[in-house]
Amino acid sequence: MKIKILIADDDKYFTLGLQYLLADYFKEKAINVEFDKIINPHTHYFMAFVDAEKLAHYRYVKTMINADTIFMIQSDSGIMSADGGDNLERIPRCHSASAVLAQVDAAYVPPAVRPCVESTMELTQREKTVLAYYSNGYTNIQIGRLLGIHQKTVSAHKVKAMTKYNFKHKGDFRCWLIANSGHKE
Repeated sequence: MKIKILIADDDKYFTLGLQYLLADYFKEKAINVEFDKIINPHTHYFMAFVDAEKLAHYRYVKTMINADTIFMIQSDSGIMSADGGDNLERIPRCHSASAVLAQVDAAYVPPAVRPCVESTMELTQREKTVLAYYSNGYTNIQIGRLLGIHQKTVSAHKVKAMTKYNFKHKGDFRCWLIANSGHKE
């Protein structure tokens, strides 16, 4: 899987550090990343990191930057209010790498599983997230650590999803997930 991330910031050292940090973060999730430095309104970005000063020039953030989540990079001194909607997060330039990754992790939602089996019930967002990790080969313990929940809670989400799609065996369910989510084990 490949995603595009925008980092539009004039501080080359910050940009390069953020790029390495995000590349490592997504490499652990087996996701290839392509970075852009210039805003292209015709490109869909998985995430966008934009300097607050550049962001201030765009009156309608959502129409100018097509991204699932936009992170506004703020200097230490100037704290701006974000008026871009639900998908706009603030990252102070002084944050540590672990603090930035915590914000990215909170905003990260893996690609949703696309089911092809008829179901009378809709999956919850958490069930979709658990199944996305499960279809990529993560164990209950690994998924639990990534999501900050207990491994038994992960198992309960999987069992509920299996029930909704009328599967009785975990092996069959996992094979179906892998085949229908576009991921390979």
